[in-house]
Amino acid sequence: MIKMNKKLILILLVLVVSANLWAQKAADLSKNVLFIGNSYMQVNDLPSLTRNAASSAGYELTYRANMPGGATFANHCTNGSREMILEGGWDVVMIQGQSQEPSFPDGQVAQQTLPYAAQLVEAVYQANPCGEPMFYMTWGRKEGDSYNAQFLALMRVWIVCYIFAI
Repeated sequence: MIKMNKKLILILLVLVVSANLWAQKAADLSKNVLFIGNSYMQVNDLPSLTRNAASSAGYELTYRANMPGGATFANHCTNGSREMILEGGWDVVMIQGQSQEPSFPDGQVAQQTLPYAAQLVEAVYQANPCGEPMFYMTWGRKEGDSYNAQFLALMRVWIVCYIFAI
């Protein structure tokens, strides 16, 4: 009888550990993503493209999005995006600013872009302890931007801007 109890306990232990590992694996394959951006995300339907790519790799991706055209980081701090972040439960928060923002003069970027990007990142960490903010870097225009910067300069500024926002 004692041998049988030991076997039964061992079997139950193996089942409990296996069930726990299976549940962890299932949880690891499920991700919640919040997309915060503008028309670059919206027109290309980046959330659906990402969900489909994740699905083809065996992941289940659920998402919500706020992608009004032309939205800047400052807009996202007041248009409901920040509140969506603070709801919590996000594994990843994809953040995209208006494509010309970093090409503005340094002082303008320091006052009107970086503080708001930082606020969004702080909100991610505040409400989503295991969440990751990820910046969706838009591209410079091939023919440049006659009002702000040429292609290579714009790309350089975007990279620097995103590095310092995190």
